[in-house]
Amino acid sequence: MAKETKVGNGGLPHHFPNKTGLPDGLFMREMYMLRQDMLASQQKDLAVSGRRASVLA
Repeated sequence: MAKETKVGNGGLPHHFPNKTGLPDGLFMREMYMLRQDMLASQQKDLAVSGRRASVLA
């Protein structure tokens, strides 16, 4: 992972509070991105159907 982020092996843990910080951060980011995708899809569907809903909002 350090290679892909262009951060040295020693520098990567520096950005996270503990061992689980990196996986937790990745998980939270993915959940955020999934929610954004779902909201965008919902808005697109609502625009087509002309209805309004707040299931995910």
